[in-house]
Amino acid sequence: MKSNGLFEELNGMIRHCQDIATEQLGSDGQSITLYFQPKLVDMNRIREYFMPELVHMLSGSGKSIDDLLEENGAKPVDHPDLGIEECAYYLFSGMLLVYFEDVHRLYSINFANMPHRQPEESALEPSIRGARDGFVEELDTNIALIRKRLTTADLRVTYYESSGTTPTRLALLHFKDRVPLSSLHLIQRRLECIGDTNLVGGMSRLEEAVSGNRYSVLPLSNFTGKPDYAAECLVRGKFLVFMEGSPTAMIAPVTLSELFVSSEDSNFSYHAAIANRLLRIMAAFITVFSPGVFISLLMYNQDQIPFQLLATIGISRLGLPISAFVEMLLSLFLLDLLREAGARLPRATGSTITVVGGIIIGDAALRAGILSPSMTFLAAVAIVSGSTLVNLNLQSTTRIMRLFVLILSALCGIYGTIIALFYMLVYAINTDSFGQLYFPYERYSRKASLLKFIRLPFRKNSTDIVHNVPALKSEEGS
Repeated sequence: MKSNGLFEELNGMIRHCQDIATEQLGSDGQSITLYFQPKLVDMNRIREYFMPELVHMLSGSGKSIDDLLEENGAKPVDHPDLGIEECAYYLFSGMLLVYFEDVHRLYSINFANMPHRQPEESALEPSIRGARDGFVEELDTNIALIRKRLTTADLRVTYYESSGTTPTRLALLHFKDRVPLSSLHLIQRRLECIGDTNLVGGMSRLEEAVSGNRYSVLPLSNFTGKPDYAAECLVRGKFLVFMEGSPTAMIAPVTLSELFVSSEDSNFSYHAAIANRLLRIMAAFITVFSPGVFISLLMYNQDQIPFQLLATIGISRLGLPISAFVEMLLSLFLLDLLREAGARLPRATGSTITVVGGIIIGDAALRAGILSPSMTFLAAVAIVSGSTLVNLNLQSTTRIMRLFVLILSALCGIYGTIIALFYMLVYAINTDSFGQLYFPYERYSRKASLLKFIRLPFRKNSTDIVHNVPALKSEEGS
């Protein structure tokens, strides 16, 4: 942008961005124009301090212009390559632009007072015994919440920026000498090369951009909105990625067993933590395989079902106009539909609509002879089991896996269920999360592999780090 075209360019931008305010001051041949966004700057400082000082300066009774600008930390921004987008970036970052028309000079002064909210409990991860503060949309505030818990110079913070539709600040946090070097170099290289990637869509855009496998069905990273759990993950050898405008932190690299770990596990005794974690693992198997196994037994292997149970199921399905496979698909679809409706409706009415709608629709379907009680019960157990999973991305993954197992089981019976199980195991073994194996348990002994799924009592002076590389057989579990 040429210096003599600054005024015209700024006024042209204001005609299309009417949320930008201007103030014009002039005296003795001098003319000064102020540009700012009223809701992004501290209007009290501008109205009560800066503008009166500027008026005194123009009248010749106040400070000199150089002293006033230096006192407020003004920086000249009228370099030859300055464009309209750069001016917009300054304005919408809480800067006050001061334009001197007589000398065609433009200065920026930081009067930022951005909208923000106080840290509060995360809605995604309700706290029972842990800390009740949560991440917010401010990047610097989130880093401060981590620093408050980890007051050590070994915690490294590196800033990056995406220059897409709008510049977006990113931050990488990791502990010195605890993250595998291959994973650390990989995420650093991907963040440096993120370039003009559009991250306005949120944290999911960032995860896809840096994961290295955007088509992966399995979640390659975890996320949290709780600073205490994020700090614990850093100590355990993970890195965090924060994004401006997102109240969550991305955690990587991860293994399959770590997706079953709750942020509250460390606040309970190891007995309760083990029981809860094993319950989630069993629930994952139930939600993925129970519909497929039931359909395969009912359609192909009736001799494997106890006679009394088979008779009960057969009587309950008398007169149904659809096959068992279609009935199971319809039951799962209706229950998923109700759950999605409850999640999208306001919190006060969502749970009520889900419960009442489920009762009314289920009772009507049973009375109309469209669904059988046994199929409705099994579909409900599968849906409820999936809701016990901690990671929301893993919940979505189990829906896809459940449908995959159900289709193969309907086509090939128990043989199809076994094929689906082996295929998913091979897929998980061949998947990696930022250079670390997603299913690394073949590298460990039986005891070490078991300790990846349970938590032992904490030892004195133990950092309890989860290693993603081959570990000693005496390694403590996560």
